[in-house]
Amino acid sequence: MSECSFCANRSNCLGFTNNTTITAGGPTTFCIGDSVTLTSSPGTTYLWSTAANTASINVKTAGSYSVQVTNANGCQSAASIPTVVTVNALPATPTITPGGPTSFCEGDSVTLNSSAGTAYLWSNEQFHQI
Repeated sequence: MSECSFCANRSNCLGFTNNTTITAGGPTTFCIGDSVTLTSSPGTTYLWSTAANTASINVKTAGSYSVQVTNANGCQSAASIPTVVTVNALPATPTITPGGPTSFCEGDSVTLNSSAGTAYLWSNEQFHQI
């Protein structure tokens, strides 16, 4: 009988702990176009909820991610506590509306108004927050 013939009972898996965890290599909430690397606790083989079989996965889409590890004795853990990844949409491209003519004499000015937002960084690097 192999060391893991009783693995359904998990307590008979020698040296096996059922504490599979995921470590995020950065924020799990980010904007479209960014990503986060999720890394499993040590094992011999890995099975992610995405069907990937590597120790780490690079995540670019929102979802709930879990992993199971198998140790050297062939004992497979229960699924880890899921790590939730949230991907936020990018804000709409702003529009600029001039408050008057954009051609004027030296010494005159025009006020430029942006579409709605919570913070603004103009091309002349002037930052304004509402």
